[in-house]
Amino acid sequence: MKREQYCFAIGYNGGDAIVDKRAMSRYGKKSPRELADLGLYKSALSAALFDDDREGQQYVLEKFNEKSGAALADTDNLVKVLGIIPSWKEISTVRYV
Repeated sequence: MKREQYCFAIGYNGGDAIVDKRAMSRYGKKSPRELADLGLYKSALSAALFDDDREGQQYVLEKFNEKSGAALADTDNLVKVLGIIPSWKEISTVRYV
């Protein structure tokens, strides 16, 4: 699974990822910080996870907490809140909507 596909996956069906093709085309090349600044927190955190960008993950967490009023302690909690599947390596097929 490519980074852009992972960042814009909107759901999963077994080993298939359902990807928002329009959002991927529009925002797929942006950095985690740029995505977070646009309010695309799920995509931003997915990008930071895929890139193994710890500073980017922390930035997304801080932006999310600031905007939402939440007080999540770490990115593991944010992964759960946003419903991110942490292992893109297990995805066998990508479908676009």
